[in-house]
Amino acid sequence: MKKQKRIVLGLLDFGVGGLTVMKQLLVKEIPADEIIFFSDKIPFGQDLNYIKNRILTIIKFLLTKGATIIIFACNTATAAAFQEATAEFPNIKFFSIVDAGSLKASQDTQNNKIGVIATSLTVESKIYERKLKKLNKGMNVYQYPLPELAEMIERFCDKKTLLTYLKNNLVFFNDKNIDTLILGCTHYPIVDKYIKKIMKKINIVDPAEELAKEVNDYLKTPNLSKLTIHKTTLSIYAYDRELLYKMSKKVLGPFAKNIDFHDLGKELIV
Repeated sequence: MKKQKRIVLGLLDFGVGGLTVMKQLLVKEIPADEIIFFSDKIPFGQDLNYIKNRILTIIKFLLTKGATIIIFACNTATAAAFQEATAEFPNIKFFSIVDAGSLKASQDTQNNKIGVIATSLTVESKIYERKLKKLNKGMNVYQYPLPELAEMIERFCDKKTLLTYLKNNLVFFNDKNIDTLILGCTHYPIVDKYIKKIMKKINIVDPAEELAKEVNDYLKTPNLSKLTIHKTTLSIYAYDRELLYKMSKKVLGPFAKNIDFHDLGKELIV
């Protein structure tokens, strides 16, 4: 009998946001042998070429660890290098957080007016605008950058500080008449309860939920579905292992106790 190929999901992200993607994959009980999450340092002040090269390095590392599917669990990384990655590794299956979020938002909106909050690089790339208008030419897309929010989340800022920051910035959407808001950074679902408190009548889209559904559907196709689903092994390679350990307990809850944490090797530290 032909030996069944292992299914290993390689997640990549700048920072801790990829934990929200890992959570959705685990909640949906993805039929994978292993999930490996590479959490790199947020590239503050780095240019686009640095980010592209860094992402390709991370993908190569994940492949050496046995990854058979690569998941861009980062909107900034997707905007910077998704096309380059798929061209560089044509035999690897890739999933994009931006594609998933755009599809879900386009299905949910009733008035074709969608808001996007994200990092500055993601907003400046206009990747969500392009994706949404490709799905529906009549879509009105309003993007607004929240450049400090990811770092604030990683610093465990208190509720008052986060609410004040969000209120001061989300006022941008008050006159836009949007009915749907995309959380265009995987860090943001960590504070989605505060966003929902401010945007009370707006449908909030967490792209990680749709992404997990897409991955699950793909893995359940006849040629990939496993006869026996074993316990999924969880590994995290982190630029800051202590931060990822603390944040994983907050984001993943009981799933966190099953994770093996690893520091980055010397060749991967920048």
